[in-house]
Formats: sequence, structure tokens, C-alpha cells
Amino acid sequence: MRIGYYTAALGIMLPRKRIEVIANNLANVETPGFKHDRIYFKNFMEEASYTVMRQGRLRRTGSPLDVAINGEGFFKVQRDGQVLYTRDGNFCINQNGQLTTQEGWLVMGNSGPIELSNSIERGTDVRIEPDGRVFDGNDEVGKIEVVKFPKGARLRKTKHGYFKPEQAGVEALEAKNYRLVQYFLEDANFELPEEMVGIIESMRELESFQKVMQTYQEVESVLIRKLGSI
Repeated sequence: MRIGYYTAALGIMLPRKRIEVIANNLANVETPGFKHDRIYFKNFMEEASYTVMRQGRLRRTGSPLDVAINGEGFFKVQRDGQVLYTRDGNFCINQNGQLTTQEGWLVMGNSGPIELSNSIERGTDVRIEPDGRVFDGNDEVGKIEVVKFPKGARLRKTKHGYFKPEQAGVEALEAKNYRLVQYFLEDANFELPEEMVGIIESMRELESFQKVMQTYQEVESVLIRKLGSI
């Protein structure tokens, strides 16, 4: 009797975790460049998740500081000596005239941070070419660095949808098969209706396992009462 009960209890783990993962996906539906996660069981007892890295749709915003990567690669960003990688090209200019992410991470160029101190009215006179070259007015001020990782390298998602290599010593490589698209952002790479269906199915699955557990408890209670009356 207890074996069935514990089997049902273990069965609850996957839909419960799947609901948590989908809820996080839904919370980031408006995060540019967000890559959604999926959950699976590595074996009967151990669950794991993975990130789906396919490209999302490109959406025009009209902002000159919005940049989408069409193709492979990540933007390289840095703050306080730490380096992370992102597909979110919703950039801005800080008080020092440097191109940054919304969280304040410096967008790295081939020769360091991108300086836009000569720009008229902060960002209104910026031109970003498909190959990543950045012009501040008529002056070329750098080239946005777009990188990829060796085949087999695993990336771990961090806060705000940024990524970092799971293994120490993994070096980013120069990306080749891409073009940057100014005035556009990459949307999150999942469809809202599909995620909603997934969370509904997981909730139904969770309810089914809970009913099984409840049934085992009720049967066990009946048996205990009958044994007690003998």
C-alpha cells in the first residue's frame, strides 16, 4: 500500500517543478532575448532543466539603442570585472557616455567599452551597422563584440536572463554567422498560448497524483479501522 502512495508522491515532483519553470518563463515574456526553460527527469528520482536556445522573433521598436542579433552569438557585457553574455540588446547610455544594458553592465566592443560621449542628445545620433560597427555621429567609436561558445559548452542562466559558462576556463569565440539589426529587439523565444497550455496540463497532472494519494490514504484508513475492530 505504501509503495503506491510513495510512487504517487514522487510523481507529483515533475508537474510541480514544471509549473515553477513555466511560471518563470511567463514572468519573462517581455524580457528581450529571453530563452525559456524546460524540465525533465534524468531518472526516476532526479529532475533537471535545460534552456531552449533558439532565436525569438525580431520586433521593431524604433529606438536607436535597441539592437537585435539575427543569427548566432551573444553580446558580451561586463561589470566590476565580471563578464556575462546576453541576447538582450535593449541598451542605454550611462552618465559617462558608455553603452550599457538596462542593468548597468558595459557593452563590450573589440577594444573595450563602447564610448558615445560625442553623441548629440545621448543616443539620438548613434548608428550601428550589421557587422557591429558603432558610429557616434560621423565618428566610428568601436565594434560591438558578438561571441559564441565551442560546441558542447554548457551555459548557465543567471539573473535577468544573462548567461555564463558552467565550466571554468571555457573561452568565448568570435561569432561569424550573424548580423546586428538596429531599432529592433529579439522577443522571448516561446509562444504564450503554448506555455499556458503547458501550465494547465501540469496542474491537471498534479491534481491527478494528489487524488491518487488521497485514495491511498482513504483505503489505508479503512483497513486500519477494520484491523482495529478485529
